[in-house]
Amino acid sequence: MALMTRIRLLQTGLAAVGAVALDACGEAAPTTPASTVAPTKPAATSPSPAPTVQAAAAPTAAPTSLPSGPFPFKVTSATYFAAGERLEWTNKTADEFARINGPKITVENLQVTGNFTEALIASIASGSGPDVARSSGSWMSDFADKGSLVDIGPYARRDKVDLSQWYAQEEVLIRKGKHYGMPFWQAHSIFLYNKTMFTNNGVKPPEGDTWTWTDMLEAAQKLTKTGETFGIQMNYIFEFAWLNFIRSAGEDYINGDRTKTTINSAGNIEVFQWLVDLVQKYKVHPVPDDKSLGEGDLWLKGKIGMRLGNTGLIGSTQFGKPDFEWDMFVTPKHPKTGKRACVANENPTVVISQTKNPEASYMLAKFYADKFSQDLVGKLRINSPSLRSSATDQAVWLAPPPANMKIAAEQMKHAGSLSFHLNWLQWYNETTKQLLPAFKGEMSVREACDKASQIGDSLLRGA
Repeated sequence: MALMTRIRLLQTGLAAVGAVALDACGEAAPTTPASTVAPTKPAATSPSPAPTVQAAAAPTAAPTSLPSGPFPFKVTSATYFAAGERLEWTNKTADEFARINGPKITVENLQVTGNFTEALIASIASGSGPDVARSSGSWMSDFADKGSLVDIGPYARRDKVDLSQWYAQEEVLIRKGKHYGMPFWQAHSIFLYNKTMFTNNGVKPPEGDTWTWTDMLEAAQKLTKTGETFGIQMNYIFEFAWLNFIRSAGEDYINGDRTKTTINSAGNIEVFQWLVDLVQKYKVHPVPDDKSLGEGDLWLKGKIGMRLGNTGLIGSTQFGKPDFEWDMFVTPKHPKTGKRACVANENPTVVISQTKNPEASYMLAKFYADKFSQDLVGKLRINSPSLRSSATDQAVWLAPPPANMKIAAEQMKHAGSLSFHLNWLQWYNETTKQLLPAFKGEMSVREACDKASQIGDSLLRGA
C-alpha cells in the first residue's frame, strides 16, 4: 500500500473513536484534533500497596516454528517524536538499525500528529496499521484482548531475552501469559526546584532525604509572592502528582484486585484535603486554569519555586535554558508514615498484528530496548531509559545537569505503576474530573472524593 494511501486512511474515521490518550510524557491529555501521519527521515476495599516496578516474568513455554520473512522488509514504526531531541533520536536509531540489519531489514518512521491512540485505532480498523508502535498501559490490555498485538514471546525466548535487565512493569508487557511488549522508557515522578528563587528568598534548599510534606509547605509559603510567584506547582492529575502523596500516606486510588475505587477512603480524604489546602487555604499553588501570572510555562519563566512532574521535565528544562539555576530533590516523606512514593509509567514498544513480518518487527522493538537506543534516550534527555545499565550510568542518564541528577535513580527505588486495568483510561479521566471542583473551591473534599469513587466503581462494574 502506498504511503499516501496509508496516511489518508489514518486520517479517516477518527470522529468515531472515543479514546483520550496519555501524551508523550505520560500525563493525562485532553481530547485532541484528528491525527495526521507523515513520514520522517527514512531510516477488599482497603487499598493494597502500590505495585512496584520490577523485572517482569516472561512466559516460559517452548517456542515452536517461528514465522520469518519476507525479506527484504521495511518495518514501519508509528512515532510521535516530531521535533528536537526526539526527532534526533528517531533519525539516529533508524540509521543505526539499517546499518546493522540492512539491506535485509530497514525502518521507516511514520510521524503521527495529534492524538496518537486515536490514529493508531483508526489505522488498525482500516487495515493500514504500522508494524510497531509505542504503547501505553492505558490501552495495551484492550488491544491485546482484541487480537491487535503480536505475541513476541517465542522470538524473545529464542533470543534468551532476560527482562530483569530492564525496569520492567509486567502489566504492560505481558497479558494472559503472552509477551507483547519490549521495554522502552520509565517516565517517573520527579521534584525540581528553582535554586535561584530559594537563595533570593533566604529559603534553605531541600538537600538530602529528610524533607517531609511539612517542610515543602513551609518553603512554598516563603516562596509565594502574590501576583509574582507560586511556591509549588503540579498538574491536576493522579499520575506524577496526587499518587505520590496518596501512596506516601499508605493509601491508593484502587484496591489490590482492581475492583473497587478507594479515592474516598478516610486516608485519601485527608490527603486530598492537604492538597486542596495548598490551593485554597495557603494559596501557594495556582488554581486550575489560573492565568494570574500570565500564559505559558510558569516554571521556565522562573515564577514557580518547586515543580512536580515527570522525567520529561528534565529535558524540557535543560533545553529550555531558563535564566535561573535549578536542581532536583527527593520525593518528600509523609510527616506521619515516614514513607515516600513515586509513580512510574512504562511505555513499551509493541508489534501490531497486521504486520507482514512479525520477526523483523520484533527485531526493531528489541533494538529500541537495547543499549544503543536506550543510551540515546538518556543522553538526549527524552525520558528515563528502561534499560537499567543506561538508567544508572553517570555518563548517560545520570549525567548532570542538574547537579543532583543521581536522584533520578533513587526515585526508581520506591516507584509504583499506575495499576492499569480494563477500561482504565475512561476510569482515570472520569475520576480525575470529579475531583477538580474541590480544587476550585466549588465543592468539599469529601463530596468530591465520594463522587469520584462512585463514578469509578460504576465504570469498574462495566469494564
